[in-house]
Amino acid sequence: MKVGILTQHFYKNYGGILQNWALQQILLGMGHEPLTFEHDTCYTKRRWLMRMVKHIISERSLKRIPEYPYKGRIGHKPFIDFVLKHINSETVRVFTSDIEKKYGIDAFIVGSDQVWRPAFNSGRLYNMYLDFASDSVKKIAYAASFGVSRWEYSNNQTEKCRKLVQRFNAISVREDSAIALCQEHLGINAELVLDPTLLLDMKDYERICYNTPKKEPYVFVYALHLNDDIINLSNKKAEEQRTYVKTIQAGDKLKREDCIEDWLASFRDASCIVTDSFHGMVFSIIFNKPFLIIKNESGGNARYYSLLKQLGLENRIVDNINCLPEIDINWEIVNEKRENLKELSIQFLKKALK
Repeated sequence: MKVGILTQHFYKNYGGILQNWALQQILLGMGHEPLTFEHDTCYTKRRWLMRMVKHIISERSLKRIPEYPYKGRIGHKPFIDFVLKHINSETVRVFTSDIEKKYGIDAFIVGSDQVWRPAFNSGRLYNMYLDFASDSVKKIAYAASFGVSRWEYSNNQTEKCRKLVQRFNAISVREDSAIALCQEHLGINAELVLDPTLLLDMKDYERICYNTPKKEPYVFVYALHLNDDIINLSNKKAEEQRTYVKTIQAGDKLKREDCIEDWLASFRDASCIVTDSFHGMVFSIIFNKPFLIIKNESGGNARYYSLLKQLGLENRIVDNINCLPEIDINWEIVNEKRENLKELSIQFLKKALK
């Protein structure tokens, strides 16, 4: 079966890229042919020049100018190279039903990541509810996330998405709070599943960073929003362990040399991890590394709580850096719970695509 995937744009997002790669790997293992459609990341040089001129005229400034396209896409060069090498994808500027015929799509999967959060899907929210798809294809939501436990849709958005989601054949979400949101506001029942990254194992990710030399253990910080709490906590752990701190950020804080291979190797080689990221938490769990979470309100905290509760790791969230949990984690128990959840999640996909 040819499966089209809609997810958050890849752009400068470590977790967003790897969750899509993981979903494709699972689908390939099931015998399907996955193809991810990137939303509006394809920029010809002509289109870039038009946006550049428009920006200068309207802003009267050369600050924050549109990024110049690399290999026909916008984003971080090492990330684009990774996507082109490892992920079967096509860029789409406008979603229409013609996509089904052009690529021979039999089913669409929406997910994972915050695909149903309005603030993160400006101009494409209804696409994430497959408004363009015909009645002849299967429509599946896998690990769709609202990111937060409160309802952020306008009345108009709620009404339209409520109608669109009724057309889905199977619906699953990434957080338990999303089950209640779906029932109350969209009038649907949803199943709870794991983020796609958690459907693969440590060895699958180690193959990606195999050529990255191993280093002596350090405290690894992966921060979306680096603040004093994260800095102070990581320095404290480094002092205790007589080692140093390695910090990687995402988005506009990326360095030219930052790449996904090194990011994965950072989890592999770390003695412990301090993060404010959902996928920073996820890969700490996959690599069985002790971790601590500083909450990131802008990213939505519902994302942390649901998975931590399922795995019995709620104490990993730090409210006071002077009162920390024991660093050790019983990974045998955690891994057993994850294996059970992983099997249920894979069964959801198999049934939905049957």
